[in-house]
Amino acid sequence: MARVQGADSTSGVNVIDSSQLSQQDFISAVYLERGNMLDAEVRQKVQNVETSNQLLSTVNTLIGKANVAEYGSADYDATTWTQNGNNIILDNGYGLALQSDGQGGTTFTLL
Repeated sequence: MARVQGADSTSGVNVIDSSQLSQQDFISAVYLERGNMLDAEVRQKVQNVETSNQLLSTVNTLIGKANVAEYGSADYDATTWTQNGNNIILDNGYGLALQSDGQGGTTFTLL
């Protein structure tokens, strides 16, 4: 079968003389070849996703190690924020002001 959209097939369907095949046999061979090409494409995309997941896992591990290096411990038991009434004051100078929205929910403002 011919190369389709840059994908080669390795299905092993070798047609020596397509003029000797019945129309149904030729259509069947084409469908088999197309199925094998789609299968190969899906497997390649799954491999790309697995590679991305492994890279993300590595990045997350490195971020965790950087946090340990910066904060000195993998256990973040000590809070880095304080509460002042309805406000939460973060250690970096920012904060959150919490207030009721009058409809049973809560809204916040970044300070």
